[in-house]
Amino acid sequence: MSNSTFPVLQKERADILDILRGFALLGVLLDNLMGFTGWTFLTQANKEALITWPADGMIGLSELTFINGKFYSLLSLLFGIGFLIILIRNELKESTH
Repeated sequence: MSNSTFPVLQKERADILDILRGFALLGVLLDNLMGFTGWTFLTQANKEALITWPADGMIGLSELTFINGKFYSLLSLLFGIGFLIILIRNELKESTH
């Protein structure tokens, strides 16, 4: 039994899955960006003392409303779909040998 592996050809890739993966990764990056800056670790008094407080407050509310935790499930679903595709292709490859 041959157990050789090869990269998937470009014509065999599902472009929509790649696009959705990129979208999900962008969402995860944006979700983590607030933590990377350290803004979320400031006390409320320190946040309000910043000169950019009005804009920071609106950005923080927007991030909480539209981004926070919403892209992890999409990324997990796409990982599962990709893994299922790998399993199906391996099953088909083994059944033809």
